Amino acid sequence: MVLIRKADVTDAGAIGKVSVESWQTTYRGIMADRVLKRLSVEDRVENWKDTIQADESTTFVAVDTEEQIGGFLNIAVKESADSARIGEITAVYLLENWQGQGIGKMLLLTGFTCFVEQSIYTVRVEVLSENDSRLFYEQFGAEMIEKKNIQIADDVLDLLVYEWKDISSIVKMN
Repeated sequence: MVLIRKADVTDAGAIGKVSVESWQTTYRGIMADRVLKRLSVEDRVENWKDTIQADESTTFVAVDTEEQIGGFLNIAVKESADSARIGEITAVYLLENWQGQGIGKMLLLTGFTCFVEQSIYTVRVEVLSENDSRLFYEQFGAEMIEKKNIQIADDVLDLLVYEWKDISSIVKMN
C-alpha cells in the first residue's frame, strides 16, 4: 500500500536519492552519460532541504507501509503573462520499480487537489520531448502549448510545455 503525504525536511535525503536515481534511469539515452554520472545525492539533498523549508512550493512524497519514499511531486503557484495565477508542476519523479502502479496518478491528483483548494485551475508542466512521461500527461488530458529549447551541459534538448486549462473536472472525477 502506498500513501501520499506532504514532505517535511527530514524527507530531503530520500527525495534526493529518488531524484538522482530517477534522473539516471529516466534520462538515460536522452542526456549525456557524463551529466547523469555527475549527479550527486548530497547536492540534491541540500537543494531539497532548501526547497521544503522555503515555503515557495509544496512537496508531496509517495511512501510505502515502511515509510520508504519511492516518489515525489513538487508544485508551485506562478503568475502567468497576464498576471493570472497558475499552478506549476515543477518535479514529479518515481523510482523505476515504483512506476506503472498508479502512483504517479496519485501524486498528480494530490497536487491538483491542492491547487483547487487555492482556487487555481490552470496547471502547467514542462517535460523533455524524449521523456515518455509526456504520454502520461497527455493521457491525463494535458495539451502541449509550447515547444522550446533547453541547454543541459553541452546538449540542447527540446522542452515541451503542457497545460491543463481547468483541472476542476479531473479532481471531481477522482
